[in-house]
Amino acid sequence: MAEPNGDPANLQQLRADIDRIDNALHDLLMERAAVVRRIAQVKGGGPIFRPGREASVIRRLVARHAGPLPVRALVSVWREVIGAFTAVQGRNAVAVLAPDSGSPYAALARDHFGASLPLLPCRSVGQVMNAVMAGEAAVGVLPVPREEDPDPWWRTITGTGKDTPRIVGRLPFAGGEAHGDRTEAALVAKLQPEPTGDDATYLALEVSATVSRGRIVGKLQESGLAPEFFATWETRGSDFHLLLIEVGDFIAADDARLAKLSYQGSPFAWARPIGSYPRPLNLGP
Repeated sequence: MAEPNGDPANLQQLRADIDRIDNALHDLLMERAAVVRRIAQVKGGGPIFRPGREASVIRRLVARHAGPLPVRALVSVWREVIGAFTAVQGRNAVAVLAPDSGSPYAALARDHFGASLPLLPCRSVGQVMNAVMAGEAAVGVLPVPREEDPDPWWRTITGTGKDTPRIVGRLPFAGGEAHGDRTEAALVAKLQPEPTGDDATYLALEVSATVSRGRIVGKLQESGLAPEFFATWETRGSDFHLLLIEVGDFIAADDARLAKLSYQGSPFAWARPIGSYPRPLNLGP
C-alpha cells in the first residue's frame, strides 16, 4: 500500500535508517552500562553522585550540540541517562521535601534524577537531613536558602565534621521556568564539592552582633568575597550571629580569601564554605 505522501521506497529507507541508528544507540548504552559497572568496582564503594562531573558532561554536550533537536530535549535525555547509570552503580534514594503530593521539589527532583532513582518523600527538612545523614538517601532536595527564612536549615550544616552534609547542586540545572513558579532547590549530600569552572559557593560566617550589615559587606568585598546573596540567623541573647553569603566562585576551605577575614579586630569569628554548586545552564526562554 502506497504512502499518502512522498515516495514509499524512500520512506521505507529512512525508517530503516532510524532502526539502524536506534540499534547503534542501544548498543552504546549497553556498552556504557558495562563501563559504569567497572567504574563502580574500581571505586570500591566511593561516592556514586558526582554533581560536578555530571554538570561538566552536560555542558560539554550542550557546547557541541547542533541540529534541530532542542537543547532542552538534549539535556533532558542526558539527565535521564545519568540517572539511570547512577542507579546501575547502586539504587540510592533521593530524599526530597514533599509534605504533600503536589510538592514542586519532588517534580524538580524527578526532572533532574530521572525515573530510575527512587524518591524518598519527607514531610520536613529535618527528615530530609536525617535521611542523608543516616545513609538512607545519597542526596537531599531542599528549598534554596532565602533571606526571609525564620529558622534556616543551612545553619545545621555549618560544622566541620567529615560527614557534615554540604550543598553540592542547584535545581533546575537547565534553568528556565519549567514549573512556572521559579521554584528552586538545593542538593545536599555528604560529599566534597568539585570545581567545574563555573561555580558558586555558600559561605557561613559567625559575626559580632554589633556590626552593621554595611560594614560586613564592605569587609567581604575587600577580601574578594563580594556577596551575591546575604542572609542572617540571629540567636536571641547571643553576642554573635550566623551569616550565609553566596559568592560567584568556587571557594575551598583553604582559599586565601577566607584567611583575609581573620585578623586582629575582625568582626568575623570564623568563615567557612558549606558547599559549592555548578551554576545552572542559561538556555534562555
